[in-house]
Parts: sequence; structure tokens; C-alpha cells
Amino acid sequence: MSTRPGTWNGLLIGVAGGRGAGSSLLARCLAEDLASDASNRGLVLLADIATAGADQAPSQDRPHMVARAHVRAEDDLEGLMGGYRFVVADIGADISGFVGNEPTGAAEGAPLAMAALSLSDLIVVVGTADTRSLNSLVQTIETLDGLVGADRVLPVVNRLPRGFKRRSAAVFETVRLLASSSAFAAGDPVLITEGDTVQLDARAGPTPPWSLVRPLSSEVRLRLATALRIGGTATTSVPSAFAGD
Repeated sequence: MSTRPGTWNGLLIGVAGGRGAGSSLLARCLAEDLASDASNRGLVLLADIATAGADQAPSQDRPHMVARAHVRAEDDLEGLMGGYRFVVADIGADISGFVGNEPTGAAEGAPLAMAALSLSDLIVVVGTADTRSLNSLVQTIETLDGLVGADRVLPVVNRLPRGFKRRSAAVFETVRLLASSSAFAAGDPVLITEGDTVQLDARAGPTPPWSLVRPLSSEVRLRLATALRIGGTATTSVPSAFAGD
């Protein structure tokens, strides 16, 4: 794997979620949206460290916009952070190896997942709107609160039902579960409906529809900018500007 010469310690965004939550899709869309700004061209990397589930496929549409890399060691990840403004790490379900949310943990990937989580300036944790996944999401945030602090965690609830009543019930249950545990410190979740997910997954164009992915990428930018202002990120030196603010 080749790396670029280090020029700064870039911002690392970890994206994790249980099987079927759609975390890999959202990681790819987030990276593409960050790279869509001209000031970030060539400075966004999508790093695949997931050993379970679908790996990130090389981009055939705009390979010049988002660089791709398969990472299998912590040193590789740290080296990549020295050459890019944003590194989006697709952790996938490997987090389950030590959080314990899945029937079988990804033992092989857990050490690298732990390293990625420790290095991340922000961790996007993705769950779906069903009760089991929501409980798993809360458990994951509680575990991460003890590892890195809930202030570095952004909850995402994916595939909310399309119908108003079912969607409202799912949102209420999400808020209730988050508020009843230490996970509340992670703040309000980003909500993505089932229809939005289908459109993102089936898109034919080279970039995801901005109206669908922007709620996530905007919140990511806001969280990172806030963390930088209060000095709460894992990095020691940071990019000078945020695109899209």
C-alpha cells in the first residue's frame, strides 16, 4: 500500500455499525461528499479496515476525488493520516468484537478497529430503526463513552420507516433509549429514512445526492469544528479549514 508524504496530521472519522446497518455505504457517501468541495480534492481518503461484511470497492466514477486504501495495520492508518486532510475509516462490524453487540465478534479485526477508534477525532456509529439494533446502538455508545468519551461519538439511525406513524414511533424510541443511558452525551442522532438509503444505494451518478447525505456530512463537519475549538480531538495538528461550513 502506498502512502503520500506526510504534511499534516489529518482528521480521522471512524464509521462503524452492525451487520446490515449500512455503515459502509454511509462511509463511502460521506467521503465522496467531503471530497466534492474543490478545496478537498485529492485530500480525502476512504480507508477500508473492515474484515467482516462488504469491503469498499475501488471508485470507477471519480477515482481522482476519493483515494482508496485497504488498511491492515495501525502504522498504515497513522501514515495515511499524515497525507490527507480527511481520512474516513470504514470500520464496519469489526467493532462488535469487543463491544459484544453481535452473536459472533470479529476477533481478527477487533485490534485494528480498537486502534482506529482510539485515533478517531469522530466516530459515526450506525444502527437501524428496529428495537434490537437500537439497543445495540445504545450499548455501543455506552462502551465508546468509556473508551474515548461520548462527545466523540455521532449516532446515526438508518433506514427509518417511510410511514409517518411508524417513523415517529421509531424516532420516539430512539430518543427514549438514548436519553435513558449515558449515551445521551453523544447528542442528537442523525436520522436517515429507508427511502433515502435506497436512493443512496441505487444512485447511478458519480456522487451521492447531496440532499440525502448532507445532513450527515454537515453534522460531521459541525462536530469536528466544535471539537477543534475546544481542543477535544485526538489529533495533535489539524487542517486549517473545513470545506462546506
